[in-house]
Amino acid sequence: MFGIPEAETRAEFKRLLLCIETTFPQNTRHAGALPADIAGLSRLLTSERPLRDNGYMGRAQYRAAYLRYFLPWNIFKLCALFSSPEIKLPPHIDILTDLGSGLLTVPLALWLSFPHLRSAPLTVYCVDRNAKALEDGQRLFTAFAKECGEVCWQIKLVKADAMHPGIRGKAGLVTAFNVYNEISAGIARGDEDGLRFFARKTAAVLSSLVREDGVLIAGEPGIPSAGQFLSSLRGAFLEQGYRILQPCPHEKGCPMPGGKKGAKWCHFVLDTDSAPQSLHSLSEKAHLPKRKTTLSFLMAAPKNAAPSVGKNALRILSAPIRFGGDRAGVYACGAKGLALLYGRDALKLPFGSLIVCPMPATPEFDRKTGALLVPLPRKNRPIT
Repeated sequence: MFGIPEAETRAEFKRLLLCIETTFPQNTRHAGALPADIAGLSRLLTSERPLRDNGYMGRAQYRAAYLRYFLPWNIFKLCALFSSPEIKLPPHIDILTDLGSGLLTVPLALWLSFPHLRSAPLTVYCVDRNAKALEDGQRLFTAFAKECGEVCWQIKLVKADAMHPGIRGKAGLVTAFNVYNEISAGIARGDEDGLRFFARKTAAVLSSLVREDGVLIAGEPGIPSAGQFLSSLRGAFLEQGYRILQPCPHEKGCPMPGGKKGAKWCHFVLDTDSAPQSLHSLSEKAHLPKRKTTLSFLMAAPKNAAPSVGKNALRILSAPIRFGGDRAGVYACGAKGLALLYGRDALKLPFGSLIVCPMPATPEFDRKTGALLVPLPRKNRPIT
């Protein structure tokens, strides 16, 4: 599912890291405290979330930690996603609306990933509740983009809640990354009605912002609660008549919705070997090494035709596993539900790849998970 960014994109990503340092310089004392500040912000975002106040990002040490650690890793992940040949943007985008824009993570990743867009007269609405984060993001974007050449994008900052953005114009591309996981995580576990209600409300907001020939992309960390929410959001879009473009190879019920203890959820794993060494070094100093990073996402459109990949298309959604004694295989998502592909070549299928595989004439199911057992022909190879 993830692609490999072009060499130019990787080089400019390193330049972005340097631009962060020059645009937001730190004195020696603050630089020395940076690893501890990164670790502290990580705890606030995870284990200490209930203790967090709404103004935590207004503190200088946490803004610096976010700028130097969380922002680069999020951009790295998005650049890998946008480099996938399966992620196809509309041919003509004049307006981009980014919800929960914060430090302009998505605009920066798009700028890095799609050089042909840089000269386009693009209006970018960046929506976030935190005005300071938006201002810092615009400052960074302007400084970095000027290093790469003429800046043709008009950045418009909108201080608003993502659920009430207050934007009337419709965009060719609407994005929302790392916006809904905190809200959906607040819904009581097991409250499926509450989650569906929130997903339908979210789908209504997003669909009100996109043109009929446009595209929506929503993404969250690849954790179970986020996967569960995106599965519900997918269902809400299908109710509205939307087409699911990625990553689903079908538009039937989601076989990996998460939610229950031990349940599988749709997410993708990215190796971070290609990230700059300076970013890895900082992560090590903060005791937060990033060997892999994860993402759950959804790409939908009001009228675009869904990809024609065939009724037997399967999306690989796990690393190799052992089952049934000495068998080995990988889990996959398809129109017939959760599948478990097995066979020697199944172990060679990359996480996130898409294949077309004949279904067995006589179905058998895994006793533990209920997954359809699918033998993989020796000559089968990923189509993406």
